[in-house]
Amino acid sequence: MKHCELCYSILKKNRIDKFLSKIYKISRNNIVYLIKKYKILVNNQFIKKKYILKIYDKIIILKNNLFYYKYKLLPKKDKLDILYEDDYLLIINKKFNLCVTPTIIEYHNTLLNNLLYKFNKNNNIKLINRLDKDTSGIILISKNSKILKNIYSQYKENKIIKKYIILVNGIFKKKRLIIKNNICRSKKYKKKMTISNKRGKYSISIFKKIKTFKNNTLLKCYLKTGRTHQIRVHLNSINYPIFNDKIYNNNSIKIK
Repeated sequence: MKHCELCYSILKKNRIDKFLSKIYKISRNNIVYLIKKYKILVNNQFIKKKYILKIYDKIIILKNNLFYYKYKLLPKKDKLDILYEDDYLLIINKKFNLCVTPTIIEYHNTLLNNLLYKFNKNNNIKLINRLDKDTSGIILISKNSKILKNIYSQYKENKIIKKYIILVNGIFKKKRLIIKNNICRSKKYKKKMTISNKRGKYSISIFKKIKTFKNNTLLKCYLKTGRTHQIRVHLNSINYPIFNDKIYNNNSIKIK
């Protein structure tokens, strides 16, 4: 089988999932998936996901996997819903059921593939923000490093407001609600995030009621912080899960 060999001189002990995740800028879940599928070897041996790298370990990654496609990212022609564009910035309305970047399962039909086709390998194109596959909304793309740094600094200074419109299960009783707590990854369910008093990162979400339906409520949400699954975790913690959330809502249905 074709493969690519990557040799690293490890200066300190580190878990392989953390090490590769940092190098390739992809999630540790994707690394673990590849390990479980026997796509990653160390010193010609299959390993466990918690393997600790040692000095001069040789990492082998089989070619038909995510890393291969990360280097061989292919352009794909698809219509982009462009809301605004100038010489510095591009603003796109991402559609539902579209991944922003390649994953283990979907490595070709993503927004990044579409952008690669549009800009013909322009290395200055950078994603400023991301959205989940099942979320539609605005994606910002910078065309040079200067505008990228400028917008990132505005994010840090809270000059950019993140606003979301959400449909939840149940009738939301309060007109306005602020949720503040720590969010961390669940020890039991690795795909989920959870609330914790002792670990995790501090998070703040502000919810406002827009409209009530028979069994659901339409909410507007403002984020003061940007944690993984923040809105989903906060709403689930007060028993108002997002409608059709496949991870946090047990009553989700399949939408085609």
